[in-house]
Amino acid sequence: MKRLFCLLLLAITTIIALESCAFKNNDSVAQVDSHEHNFNEWITTLESSCTTDGKKERTCQCGEKEIAKIEATGHVFSEWTTIVEPTCTSSGKKERTCQCGEKDFCIISAEHTLIDNVCSTCSIEASKGLLFSLNENQDSYSISGIGSCDSSTIIIPSSYNGLPVTCIADSAFAYCDKISSVSFGGNVTKIGNKAFYKCYTLTRIFISNETTEIGNSAFEGCTKLSNVTIPDGVTRIGSLAFYGCIYLSDISIPNSVTRLGDYAFGYCSKLTSATLGNGVEAIEDKTFYKCSRLETVTLNENITYIGTEAFFDCSKLTNINFSNAIKSINSYAFYNCYNLEKVLLHEGLTFIGKYAFYNCEKLTKITIPDSVYTLGDNAFQDCGELKTVVLGRKLKEIGYKTFYSCSNLVEITIPSSITSIGYEAFYECRRLANVYYTGNKTEWKKITILGYNSNLTNATINYNCISEDHAE
Repeated sequence: MKRLFCLLLLAITTIIALESCAFKNNDSVAQVDSHEHNFNEWITTLESSCTTDGKKERTCQCGEKEIAKIEATGHVFSEWTTIVEPTCTSSGKKERTCQCGEKDFCIISAEHTLIDNVCSTCSIEASKGLLFSLNENQDSYSISGIGSCDSSTIIIPSSYNGLPVTCIADSAFAYCDKISSVSFGGNVTKIGNKAFYKCYTLTRIFISNETTEIGNSAFEGCTKLSNVTIPDGVTRIGSLAFYGCIYLSDISIPNSVTRLGDYAFGYCSKLTSATLGNGVEAIEDKTFYKCSRLETVTLNENITYIGTEAFFDCSKLTNINFSNAIKSINSYAFYNCYNLEKVLLHEGLTFIGKYAFYNCEKLTKITIPDSVYTLGDNAFQDCGELKTVVLGRKLKEIGYKTFYSCSNLVEITIPSSITSIGYEAFYECRRLANVYYTGNKTEWKKITILGYNSNLTNATINYNCISEDHAE
């Protein structure tokens, strides 16, 4: 009887298995096979918002669940509303509001309203004696030089000979050492290369709200320039545009800007804060090179690339929030940012260049995402306060001097994907006590470990470990 019951139970179990999603019948032979789940409709389990992803799930009759991401919707803003009217000499402000309550602000540049080259608000006249040149299309003029104008306050006219003045020509005011302020007429759309190059006495500029392009070296070497408002509408800021403007204290890049050139704010040694609008997708090479007082940088969510030496020697920088979109942090990007305390890297990042975080001595922990394939030589050399490191699971190599002289490094998680460890990668890491290796002892012995890494090999190797930072 007991045997008959067992046979009956086995038969029922077999029938259920044959009819389940884990098996399919083929010529009366039960075979384990991948199958097409018969899922019900998607059910939202977590609503998405403007800035955060949601979740949805669906369930198969076999009990299997599938979970999918619902993309964040992004902000949906209302029309712009002016909340502070601009004047002839002071900027205004406008705002718009998303349905979630998030507000977006934009600066309106101060601007004279010139009618027949006389301001209708303050009655000031446009500067006289300036040189003009007819543009190639012969329907507008450029300012080509200071001419006989001897005023320290330059007001660019909106028209000349009945045609609009649309451009400040290349080198138009270069080396003019008597200019203190410049206001642009309402028709100026382009500021040419070296337009105000090394105007040492220039302290203030009022860029037209119609301006779309600021050329290469446009204000390079204007060492007394302290007040700049970049209006919404500017799309390109050229290389070296504000290089060496040592009195600039803060800068806000509007959402309209899509191109920010190399060295754009290099050597702005008194710059303390920078905000980058949503249009900028790359911080080019040396953009904030040697901005030694830069403390705060607000990055947008669309930035994918941080160039070589982008923040080189920004020694006062304490914190930077990387966007989820960043793919590459290039060589020397944060070299000698020795007050940088926190770096949070996100999945999607694939490349960290050599010396990227060299001498960031206040960093205490770093987690390299699984998406990173390349970690450059000397990447974290001389990060003296670094205590904990977790390496991503797609890394193949730990390069030359990657963690050289990280004298307070206590523990590191190394993935089984690592095949080689370069010379002096852990040289002078004398406090290294624990290595948490995700593979087994046999796999560890297959790693090529080059010379001067005794601090690593003498540490306790813990095998078959799973990092909480990378736990699924």
